[in-house]
Order: sequence, then C-alpha cells, then structure tokens
Amino acid sequence: TLECKSSGIQVTQLEVGVDGLAVVVAKNSAGHNCLTNPEVRGLTLAQLRWIFTDWSNEDLVADGVDIASVVADDDKDGIKEWSDLHKDCPEVPINPYGAGDQSGTHDFFGEVVLCKECFG
Repeated sequence: TLECKSSGIQVTQLEVGVDGLAVVVAKNSAGHNCLTNPEVRGLTLAQLRWIFTDWSNEDLVADGVDIASVVADDDKDGIKEWSDLHKDCPEVPINPYGAGDQSGTHDFFGEVVLCKECFG
C-alpha cells in the first residue's frame, strides 16, 4: 500500500498480469470471416492448440483434447482449413505465423497454448 504525501490518499498496487499476447487475423480474410460468423465467434484454447501444433489429432486426443469439439467438421484431408472448425467457414488453409523460438512470446505461447511441459 502506498500513500500520497500531499493528499493522504492510499492506494494498493495489485499485480494482475505479467504477460499477454493476441492472436489476430487479417480483416476480411477467410479467418476473419470465419471467426466473426455468429455461429463461430472466435477460437477456443483447444482450437488454437490444434491450429498451431504439429501434433497429430491422435496425439492431441491422447493428451486430453476432445478433438470432435475442436474440429467438428474436419474433412480429414490432412490440411488444417477454416472449414474444419465450422461448416460455415471457407475451405481455405489456415496459415499460422508466430514469434521465432528465440522470443519470450514464443515460449509463453507454447506454455499456455501448446504444452506446458514442452516449454520452460
């Protein structure tokens, strides 16, 4: 707790976060059109994991991911497409990009989204 000398007002500092990141798609892109669809409305943490991982669906299932809820419309062609997430999304490949492996953001994203034991 800190107190202002001139006013006597006390404030308490609380740490509410130490890191943050955003996952974005280009406006009016296939991803944007998919994720702004009222039936989709964004991505779950499990869907982010599916998009960014190189693990197979079988590996994700073995690690506890309910793959049927993640990619409800997977056409099983081996290509991660927006249409795999929802039938109303376009059949366009998802091209994820991220920070390089020398970045703290890379490690943070990996620990939070992909596999906590695989990073850190």
